[in-house]
Parts: sequence; structure tokens; C-alpha cells
Amino acid sequence: MAVKERHKYIVHLLARYGCFSIGMVYLIVGVIAILSFLKMSKAAADEARMVEIIMDLPLGEVLLWILIIGLGGYIVWRVFEAVTDPYEMGGDYSGLAKRTGIALSGFGYGLVAYTTIQIMSGNSSGNEQETQLFIAEVFTWAGGRWLVGLSGLMTALAGITEFYYVAKGDYTQRIHMDEFSEGWAKAVHALAWAGFCARGILLLVLGYFFIKAAIQIDPQEIGDTDTAFDFIGAGGSVLGDIAFILVAGGTIAYGIFMFVFGSFHQFKKEYD
Repeated sequence: MAVKERHKYIVHLLARYGCFSIGMVYLIVGVIAILSFLKMSKAAADEARMVEIIMDLPLGEVLLWILIIGLGGYIVWRVFEAVTDPYEMGGDYSGLAKRTGIALSGFGYGLVAYTTIQIMSGNSSGNEQETQLFIAEVFTWAGGRWLVGLSGLMTALAGITEFYYVAKGDYTQRIHMDEFSEGWAKAVHALAWAGFCARGILLLVLGYFFIKAAIQIDPQEIGDTDTAFDFIGAGGSVLGDIAFILVAGGTIAYGIFMFVFGSFHQFKKEYD
């Protein structure tokens, strides 16, 4: 295999395999959230519950490692995009900001992969109490309060970026939309809007937890994805239930969208 062809193969593999892995994570978490709402599953729509479910499957540990490697591949792909700039975003302030955002977008998935490995090795249960204990330790550091607050602000900004991304339709630049019929194209748009909005809401809520914890210097304010779903549910009110279902359904939509995104990804010409 020629060097150029080998590079194209590696790029395609990292991007597609990574998208499929991320899609699986969101799909499972969204389904868990719906099942917990319907009282058909343990009320814990987070990564720890996802790991528990997969581990109960035949060859569950193998499946988890496949998922972890995929997440790692996606992180490498995003860093590759940021460094090589195949979509020619440029080296000015705006371009560098976008490329930095691309590189940082893999950070959250890195945390998911790390948490999964820790749970599998028995070094962590993956629950939010452990995160709260860690944040309590951070508060003892010089500037720890500001670090927690900054983490929350960056998470919230990432959530806002999700709405901006889907509103501009930037995702269509990365997908071969011309390969879809009019009906399927509308379905892809619907999945993108539902998925990115749900992801944006979850990130905003998680960011709010960190900012509130920093303001009150209270690690107990920190929550995980499951707590974010509970927060969105607003104590079980009718509007809260509707919001919960919409965000959980949107999380599933994001998972499905990532499968589409990986399957029909439009690479820059030299990698096509």
C-alpha cells in the first residue's frame, strides 16, 4: 500500500471508527435515561451504568475495549484536524480559535474513556461522589476555586457552541448530503438538531453545576450526566417530564447522527 493510500486509510479509520464509538456511548446513555424514566431500569443514566450494562453482555469487556480504542481514535483524529487544518480554517484569530475548539472537543471523550478504564480495573466506581471528593481536593489548591469555575465556564461555552454549530448547519460541510434523497436529508437534519440541542443542554447544565460549586465552594453541587437529567426533569413535574424525554430522545438522536456522520463523512479532498 502506497504511503498516501496508507495515510488515507488511517485517517478514514480514525474518523469513522471514532464516530461509531461516540454514537454508541450516546445511544446507550439515552436509552438508559428513557428506560429509567419508564421505571424499567436502574435510575442512573451515566457512563458507570453504561459500563455495567456492557459488562453483563457476552464478551462485554472486549466490547468495552473496542469502544475505548474508538474513543481514543476519535481524539487523535480531532487533534490531527486541529494541527494539519485540512478544512483550511486558517491561522488567524478566528481560525486558531476554531482549531483549538476542535482539539478540546476530544477532551470530554478522553474523560469517558479514562473513567471506563478505571471502572473496569476496579480503581473507580464512576459515581459522582468520587468526582465530588476530587473537587473538594481541588478547592484546597491555590486558585482551585477559580479552576473549578473556569472548568464550568468552558463546559457551558461548549454547550452554547453546540447550538451555534447546528444553527449554522456546519455539520453539513462534513457529510456527503448529496447522497441522500430529500426525505433522508430531512431525517439527517432532524437528528442533528435534536442531537446537538440535547448535547448542548446537558453541557450547559453540567457547566452550571461546576460554576455553582465554585461560587459556593461546595463540591456537593457537582453532578454527573445522570444528575443533569434529573435537574432537567425538574422534580417530576409535567413540564419536567416533557423536557426529560426530549433531552433523552435527543441524546439517542445524537448517537444515531454520529453513526450517519461516520458513515457519510466528507473528508478533505486529499483524504477522500
